[in-house]
Amino acid sequence: MARPMTMELADWQAQLSALECNHYMFEHQIHCDVHFRVGAAAQLIGAHRYVLESRSDVFTVMFHGPLAEKDVVDVSEVEPEDFKEFFRFLYTDDGPIDADNVLVLLYLAKKYNVETVVKRCVTFLADNLCPETACFLVEQGHIFNEEDLKLQALKFINEHARTVLNGPHVHDLCKECLVAVLRSDKLYASEKDIYECALRWASAECARRGRSDSGWDRRVVLGSAFCHIRFPLLPARYFLDNVMRYEILTLKEKLELTRFFLDSDKYPLQTFSARRRAYKEPPPIPKRQPANRQDRGQGGASEAREAEAQFLSGSVSEVRQRLTARQRSAIPRRMSFAARLYLFESL
Repeated sequence: MARPMTMELADWQAQLSALECNHYMFEHQIHCDVHFRVGAAAQLIGAHRYVLESRSDVFTVMFHGPLAEKDVVDVSEVEPEDFKEFFRFLYTDDGPIDADNVLVLLYLAKKYNVETVVKRCVTFLADNLCPETACFLVEQGHIFNEEDLKLQALKFINEHARTVLNGPHVHDLCKECLVAVLRSDKLYASEKDIYECALRWASAECARRGRSDSGWDRRVVLGSAFCHIRFPLLPARYFLDNVMRYEILTLKEKLELTRFFLDSDKYPLQTFSARRRAYKEPPPIPKRQPANRQDRGQGGASEAREAEAQFLSGSVSEVRQRLTARQRSAIPRRMSFAARLYLFESL
């Protein structure tokens, strides 16, 4: 840990180490041979070329290249205190990193190619992964081209998908990062959660673009991300009630899904995937049969409703598998005509 340099020392060259002497000269602006005009207030901050060049090849090119900077360099995009903190890392290879300065330090470290500071910032961010920060860190990894940080955040989202996808922060992802989340086979969330998360993101994106929030507008803003929703994995009843009747699928997509549901061997999917993710739906809880049936008509209606619910449980692919030649003759006797008509017309 570098020694604080806030006090004046009568004989600092004799009392301090070489590293501490450099730090002292920076803090007290002694013999600075280059200056930076920083922030909106254009505050001048002095430094020493040899120190900067020893830590960054960007500064070497800046001072000695064909387009070498003059004695004053403009850095308007950051505040003076943040810039000083970055320079303290260059002079001492040490300093505090916290939630308030980590992104500014990462930005400056990437700009001036100081890999030691980059690694410290990425480590700090990765150590603070949680459901509230995971999407933010995916986005920052994408912006700063830090693939390791992005992959760590995506891994966290996979493992905590049910919490993250139902939270508010996923709406702040860019489309590229949303695609990275939705295409994963390791998402531990139901396809229903994933589909509704995509719709909420699309609704927020429509608001950002000033578009209406219709089903088709959501479909448009989702773009390529829409194809990573695995519609065959949705529960059958949910698919029929909330997807087929919602203006988000094209006629071609409806036809593709319908053909697949009826005969997946003959009509394989071209647009959507039916590959299962890490999450598995819990088995349905069996319903207890009534002990006595006072009225045969009421008992028959109850039996039909139970048969209908059991038949439509699970994903659409599982429902399709039940529609075998051997079963179809039994289905009409247990399900109402309206239920059968609703099912087959929807498919």
